Amino acid sequence: MYLTMSLMLAFSSVVLEAFLVWNIPALQRFYTSGKAGRIFNAVNSVLLSFGLGFVFGAEGLVAMSAAMISTMVSISGLYDGLNWVRTHMDEVTKVKEDTLETIRKGAVATRDIVAMIYGLVQIVTWPVRMLMKLSRWYQSRTPLISSSQEEAHATNH
Repeated sequence: MYLTMSLMLAFSSVVLEAFLVWNIPALQRFYTSGKAGRIFNAVNSVLLSFGLGFVFGAEGLVAMSAAMISTMVSISGLYDGLNWVRTHMDEVTKVKEDTLETIRKGAVATRDIVAMIYGLVQIVTWPVRMLMKLSRWYQSRTPLISSSQEEAHATNH
């Protein structure tokens, strides 16, 4: 239970910190500026985790483990990745568009394959389906000429 709480707190801390860094370019430049930026990043991450822990009522081991987890995640290159995304946004957009186009083409291909398989099943099962239709028709038809035994049986009752 403590691990779950600390992971949730660490995740919210990382998300809040990434949101702040993404929306404040000066903070983002400072975070990725070298050794001083990394130290400031670690201190700020720990303080932010303890602040969120205080707001949500987490104390002691939960707040400390959340602070360490969020600091390790943020120091390990999160902000370098955000910086890369910020400077290469056109490439990210192109990859997104290419991915969506591939998904669309895959959906069209899947629909075509399903239609082909359905058509093949229809062709292969055609004799069986025709025999079943013929059998139902034969059972439901009324005879054109009735036998004399059926007429005698019908007149007696």
